Amino acid sequence: MGGNLEEAEEAFGRASLMAAEKYTRHAKHIRNPRHWLTRLFINTALSLLRERRRQQWQAQGGATGAEDVARPGAETPEDTLARHRLARTLSQGIAALPVRLRASVELRLVEETPYPDIARQLHISEQNARKRVQDGRELLRHALERYHADAQEA
Repeated sequence: MGGNLEEAEEAFGRASLMAAEKYTRHAKHIRNPRHWLTRLFINTALSLLRERRRQQWQAQGGATGAEDVARPGAETPEDTLARHRLARTLSQGIAALPVRLRASVELRLVEETPYPDIARQLHISEQNARKRVQDGRELLRHALERYHADAQEA
């Protein structure tokens, strides 16, 4: 998210809420929950990036938004490439999380499980559950920062 911690947390929060809402309704149709969740997080982050870019462009005297109405969902080749690269980066980042961190992160951020319940489910202390979620977030943040640095160099 451009190295902006607040935007990254905003995207993560939006995706977590959306996952909690949609998973209960669509759980029986989801064959691979990890893939579904990864796609949800990627798509949410991309939507937020597009929203921010559109706001910046309009603030700099760009279009009034009529072009967006005329071509809803239109995506430039650069957008497509950026989306694929970000998707790959996030997929790799989530897959690269150690199992112990991944489980804690999914329980807390996706399922919104309270820390005491995470600790009980994983047979760890509440303090350890908090630390694992913190470490998982940090690893994902680093993956996104590397992606952003590479994107700026290109």
